[in-house]
Amino acid sequence: MRTDHEGVLDAAVRLLAVNPGASTVDIAKAAGISRATLHRLYPSRDVLIEDLAERALVATQAAIDAVGLERAEPIDGFQRLVDALLPLAHQYAFLMNEAQLDNSPRIVDATRRFDTRLEEFFTRGQMEGAFRVELPASWMGLLLMHTLVAASEGLRLGIMGHREAPRLVSLSLLSGVRSETS
Repeated sequence: MRTDHEGVLDAAVRLLAVNPGASTVDIAKAAGISRATLHRLYPSRDVLIEDLAERALVATQAAIDAVGLERAEPIDGFQRLVDALLPLAHQYAFLMNEAQLDNSPRIVDATRRFDTRLEEFFTRGQMEGAFRVELPASWMGLLLMHTLVAASEGLRLGIMGHREAPRLVSLSLLSGVRSETS
């Protein structure tokens, strides 16, 4: 049985990313522990959800910090951002799907800071001529995160491999789905 907090949190967030309505029984089963053990670690589902959200936001902020978006050349920064965030996409999927988090000012504020950093990066890239100016920078950030979530789902379903996922995300966003011959 896995009773370490990190193992339980990882199993929980992976399950909740694809099944937001999962019960504590489902979460305990996914973590390989009993419901009683889960309850000892997290006295309520709400406490677990808040802990998962905090963990997801810390991880995504750390990934952005590691990329150095504020000083990265836009296209290179974009590629590094995809590489850094793709392994965390299931955590972002959880953040998007968990309605309870909409009522947490701390989580909403942290999410806004994350979104603002992406928007500032894309705005700078637009000003430097790397990204299209007719698309709002906020839309680009949202599109990036949702495409990463789609890639995470594609990996989970076996539609793509881990080595090709970053390339497919980048190609989809930087070139789109339109054929060069059309």
